[in-house]
Amino acid sequence: MTSTPIPPITGEHAAARSVTSQQRLVRERQIYSLLDRLLALIQIVFGLGTLVALVLEALGGDARPVELMLGIPLMILTVVAGVLLWSGRRSGLALSLGLQLFQVLPVIIAHTAVRYVTGLHWTLRFGGPRLWKPWGFEGTFLVLHDPAFPATVIGLNVVALVAVLYLASRLRNLAKTQQ
Repeated sequence: MTSTPIPPITGEHAAARSVTSQQRLVRERQIYSLLDRLLALIQIVFGLGTLVALVLEALGGDARPVELMLGIPLMILTVVAGVLLWSGRRSGLALSLGLQLFQVLPVIIAHTAVRYVTGLHWTLRFGGPRLWKPWGFEGTFLVLHDPAFPATVIGLNVVALVAVLYLASRLRNLAKTQQ
């Protein structure tokens, strides 16, 4: 059985191939833009909603000081990251990556719960009873010590983990194209 070599791509075939790769690049950029804007919109909406809730808690006098001192700046940062990501800035990708990393592992350590969520979440828990909703749309910042909580519980927010992988990939690809 003899095989004939494949002829090199020349002429009109080469032009057709470059058009196809250009179309693929344009399509990829459109998909990235759509995903970036979706993530940005979620950060802006849920960040603003949680920020308003924290401010109302502070004004109503029913507040936990640590939660307010950390939560209000965190929610402002979430909204800023969303705005920067919406405008297509690399700093928006980096800031959003950091905020998504913070959402990946909700924990309870020494009967103190620390949880931050803005948007869609699906949280798997390892150890202890269920203390928060396992999935849904939510804007939450929680730092709460309660002796009734178990000593240690760790969770994994799968949606935030996927967002981290996406944002890290986008940042890596941007770094490669700018070299």
